[in-house]
Amino acid sequence: GNSFYTEDDVVVSSLRHVNCLENAKGNLIKAKRTSENKLSGEYIASDIRAAENSLLEIVGKIAPDDVLNSIFSKFCIGK
Repeated sequence: GNSFYTEDDVVVSSLRHVNCLENAKGNLIKAKRTSENKLSGEYIASDIRAAENSLLEIVGKIAPDDVLNSIFSKFCIGK
């Protein structure tokens, strides 16, 4: 039958993951422009690192402050 999604589609169920992917994409586009403008490799590396960090947030290797705050707000620590 007809399906709305094809096998090539990717479905992201978490808004936080969507935001991370958009941030990573934006930083990679920025790195590409930086490279095209022949700016220092340090700037390119910085943009790529920022993209990597956004992706690492998705797999749980980096916990952004808002995630940590959300986790700790559910616990009474020291009471």
